[in-house]
Amino acid sequence: MLVLLCLIMYGTIAYLNSTPLPFLPQPTATFTQTASPTHTPTPTVPSPTPSSTPIIQPTASPTATIVILPSPTPLPTRTNTPRPTFTPTPTRTRTPIPTPTRTPTNTPTRTPTSPPPGITYQDSHPAITYSSWKGVSDDRALGKTMRCSTRRNETMLFHSPLSATTVSLIFYRGPDQGKAEIYINDVPIETLDLYRAQPQYGFERSYELPASGREQHTVKVIVLRQKRPVSGGYRVCLDGFRADGQFLDEFHASAQYGPWRGASNHRASNGTYRITDQPNASLTFRIPGRSFHWITARGPDYGKAAVYVDDRLIATIDLYAPTRTWQHPIPFTRLGPGPHTVRIVVLGEHHPNSRGSGVVFDAFRVP
Repeated sequence: MLVLLCLIMYGTIAYLNSTPLPFLPQPTATFTQTASPTHTPTPTVPSPTPSSTPIIQPTASPTATIVILPSPTPLPTRTNTPRPTFTPTPTRTRTPIPTPTRTPTNTPTRTPTSPPPGITYQDSHPAITYSSWKGVSDDRALGKTMRCSTRRNETMLFHSPLSATTVSLIFYRGPDQGKAEIYINDVPIETLDLYRAQPQYGFERSYELPASGREQHTVKVIVLRQKRPVSGGYRVCLDGFRADGQFLDEFHASAQYGPWRGASNHRASNGTYRITDQPNASLTFRIPGRSFHWITARGPDYGKAAVYVDDRLIATIDLYAPTRTWQHPIPFTRLGPGPHTVRIVVLGEHHPNSRGSGVVFDAFRVP
């Protein structure tokens, strides 16, 4: 029994070490034919133990898959040029283009007293006071401007267009307004009380013009300097005219303020001007600085005017010339720091060779 047990153990060890048992018969040549190197190689039988060169199955592991995949064509080495930090194109904050200061012509500023420099003010501008008719800027007025007076017996004449059959006068009514008398062709028509507790713009009074065969009619407004006891003032403010349905602003050349009548001529600045030959007729305006130009006309039938600055006479101007010239500038300089009030007064005098004493006011310019 002990011998049998020893044989079994020895055989087991020999089997495991592949050592042929000494007492077991050796295999014959016929059993190992296939092992001959000259014949077809003995097929490799996969042994349970993995061979030394591992065959990696693609599905065996993700790492193996990466190893056996063909190496990708090497991409050009990217120099990691740092991408410019994406600074978003700055949204153009539009620096607002400064709105250029507009040189007004007939559009007045709210206070037409000392106009800003570098502007030519036409004869129709409310910065100019004709006689006592002052320009007033108000956005609620029909043309955004009016002319007002408080002087007793001050007049405004409107010369109607040819063939007009109706004329309307447009006023402002309010708590500081007074009374005015209305005439048509020197015939009294009515007295207007322009007082009203609340402001009223565009108050319109219409008049039929008589069919007298005349080509042109004249409507006159006379300031009475009268008022209701509750009114705060005597002002009469004219806002415009309407002739046969056509609206004309109060600065139209058809309107005459005091003795200053309007006229049209394409050679005048802006096509219109004002003129009078009545002695002591005056107009006033204010300038902001040390100088200004009076734009006028010279000719064979014009007269003389005195120019005052802050009530001081600084020059007497003779507008006579053998030939007529328009937009003639007369400079006044070295007036001292402004603002200044300028007053032009008609003298009713003229050069011996002149045929008249008229004085033209076309515009004024401040540098």
